[in-house]
Amino acid sequence: AVRERLYGRDGKELIACLEAKSDCLVHAGEFKDAEPVLDSAFAIAEDNFGRGNEVTDRILLKLVAVCKELGKVEKISEISPGHIQDVLI
Repeated sequence: AVRERLYGRDGKELIACLEAKSDCLVHAGEFKDAEPVLDSAFAIAEDNFGRGNEVTDRILLKLVAVCKELGKVEKISEISPGHIQDVLI
């Protein structure tokens, strides 16, 4: 909520901030904590840039990788296109 007030909900800065936080959590092995951060970043990117955008796709790949680590195959199927899903599962 504080980040959104600082950067606005549609700013690339907010997405970058969330992505950096998730990267730190993933690096620390905290996949469960990284998932909701990436969910937020992905939702913002998808709302503002749509699928097929470089930023949205990068966040999606990270979210799929985290879901894979957590064993969330159903979520991967819901959020990712077939080609991403096929590569990572």
